[in-house]
Amino acid sequence: MNPSGPGVSHVLLLGAVLQATPFGTVVPPDGVEIYPVPRSIAGDPAVDPAPDAVIEGVVLDASTSRPIDGARVTLTPVQVDPIAGATLRPGAPYRGVSDADGRFVVEALPGLYDVSADADGFVSGSVRGLRAHVSLAAGQRVRDWGVRLTRGAAVTGAVRDANGDPVEGAVVTAVRESFRLGRRTLGPCDFPPPRGGASQTTGERGEYRLFDLAPGNYYVAAQFGGAACDVPAYYPGVVDPILAAPIRAITGGEVSGIDIVAPRDARYGVRFEVLDRSGMSDERSRHVRIVRRGADGVESSVLAGSADRTLRRLGAGRFATLPVLPPGSYDLYVNDSVSYGSVSAGRLDFDVRDRDVEAGVLVIPPPVPIQGVVRTAERAPPSADGPLDVVLEPLEGWHESIPSLYWFGLEASGEFAGERSVLRISGVAEGRYRVRMTGLEPDMYLSSIRYGGEDASVRGYVDVSADRAGRRIELVVDGPGGVLEGVVRDGRDAPVPGRRAVVVPLGPHRGNLGRFRSVFTDRSGRFIVRGLPPGDYGVLAWEHVADDAWFRPEFIRPLETRMTRVHVEKGDFETLDIRIIARDE
Repeated sequence: MNPSGPGVSHVLLLGAVLQATPFGTVVPPDGVEIYPVPRSIAGDPAVDPAPDAVIEGVVLDASTSRPIDGARVTLTPVQVDPIAGATLRPGAPYRGVSDADGRFVVEALPGLYDVSADADGFVSGSVRGLRAHVSLAAGQRVRDWGVRLTRGAAVTGAVRDANGDPVEGAVVTAVRESFRLGRRTLGPCDFPPPRGGASQTTGERGEYRLFDLAPGNYYVAAQFGGAACDVPAYYPGVVDPILAAPIRAITGGEVSGIDIVAPRDARYGVRFEVLDRSGMSDERSRHVRIVRRGADGVESSVLAGSADRTLRRLGAGRFATLPVLPPGSYDLYVNDSVSYGSVSAGRLDFDVRDRDVEAGVLVIPPPVPIQGVVRTAERAPPSADGPLDVVLEPLEGWHESIPSLYWFGLEASGEFAGERSVLRISGVAEGRYRVRMTGLEPDMYLSSIRYGGEDASVRGYVDVSADRAGRRIELVVDGPGGVLEGVVRDGRDAPVPGRRAVVVPLGPHRGNLGRFRSVFTDRSGRFIVRGLPPGDYGVLAWEHVADDAWFRPEFIRPLETRMTRVHVEKGDFETLDIRIIARDE
C-alpha cells in the first residue's frame, strides 16, 4: 500500500499513455457530435419530481440535420479515477430509442454516465470510458442533450491468393495508423478492437464488405492464419505497412474494388536464448514483443504477450517463434518485473531474409535504481495538498510490453511546499524516459529536470543507463504558469464543441514532449490550458486527429503556417480564436 496525503508523493512508470479527461468535458468519438439542442427542438416539458434522473434530447443526421428514427441511445455507468479518468463501473446500462422526430428519453438512477448512440447506416457512437459523459442527480431532468450521427462509409472487395483464387475465411479489417508519443504504428497487435462492420470474414467467393466506417483514411488488411497477431497482407498485397495504399472513406459513400492479393513471401521463425543478469538461463515466464521496423520509422508489432503463450520453449531459457515472420528487420524486446517497484528489460535486433533466424543471446540487465529530490522554486506558490506523482514514461519501443501502470512508494522528508521530497525508485530498465508530474495545482508546472548533474530541462527526458546507477534526479516545480483560453471555430465562424486543441512548444523546447498540451473543447467550443511554462507556443485544432500524432515533427511541420502563435510568460493570460482544420484538409 502506498502512502498518500499532504507532503507525500508517488512515482509512476507508465508503459502506455493514459489520458484523463476533465470532468464534464464532452469528447465525442469519430462520427458523433454531441451538442446543445435549441429550445425550438428540445421543447420545455414539465419536470416530474420523480426520484430517477432523466436525460432527453434529439438524434440528428449530421449531414442533413434531419431526425433519425430508431437510433439507440445508451447511458453506461462510469466512475472517475484520479489517474485514469473516467472508467466503466459495474451496473446495467440504461437505454432509449428515438422516435420519428429523433427525440429520445432515457431514465436512470443518479450517477455519472457515458452517453453513446448508434443507428443502422450510421457510424456507431459507442464510447468506452473517456469520451462523452454526463452527471445526473436525483430528480434532475437534462433536456438540452443532442447527438449528431454521421452516415457511415463502406469498403468492398475480395481476397485472393497468389494464383488468383478466392480465399475463404480471411479476416479483413479496416484500420487506421496510430501514434505512440509520435512513433507511427500499424500492425496486427496494434489494431484496436474492430467495431461494428469494421471487420469481416470472407465467404467462399473471397468477398467482404466493411461498413459503418467513420470518414477518413484507412488501411485494409487481411489476416489468414487466425492468430491475433498473424502478419497481415495490406491492400493491394504487401506485408510492409509503409507500402500499403490508404483508402479514403467518404461520408455515406462506398469504395469498391479493394482487392487484396496474398503475397508470395515465405514466413520464417526466430530462435533466441534469454539469460538473467548473472548469465544463467532463466526459467521465469517473461513478456515478449517483436516489432517489425519498416521504412519511414513505421513500427508494426507482430507478436506480443507472455513468452509461455506466444513462443515455443526449446529448453532452459531457449525460445522460438512459429514461422510467421516475413523478410524484414525486427526488434525483439523481453521484459521482466524483478520485484515490486522494479522493472528490467533487454533487446535484440535481427533481420529475416530467406531462412529461420538464430538471433543469439538476450541478457536481461539488472534494473537501474534512481534516487533524488523534488522541490519548489524560490517564491513559487504552494503545491497541491494531495499526493504528487512523478511519471517516468519510456520512449523506447519496449515500453509497450510493460503492463500499463506501476506504483512506486516514495519516502517524503518534510512538507513538499517550499521544501524537498526524497525520491527513491527501486529500479527501471535502461532507456530514455520522459519525465512529468501529475497532482500539481493547475497553475504549477515542472520547470527543471536534472539527472546525474546534467540539465535535461530542454529535451524533457532522462537517459537511464547502468553506468549512471545511483545518480540523482532533481526536479523543480514552479508557477504560476501561463493560461491560454480560446474558442475553436469552423469555416462559418461557428464554435465547434468536442474537438481536439493542441498546444505545441516552439523554439528550443520543440522536442520536449512534456511541454505539449492536449485538451478538448466544451459544448460552447471553448478550451482552457493552465500551467504553461514560459516560452513560445503554437495552437492547432482538428476536426479529427489521431492520438499522439502531434508529437511527430513530420506531422506538425506542414501545419506550422496554420498555427496561432503566442508567447507566454509566468502568470500571463491570453485569449485566442482558433480556426479548426477540417477532416478533408
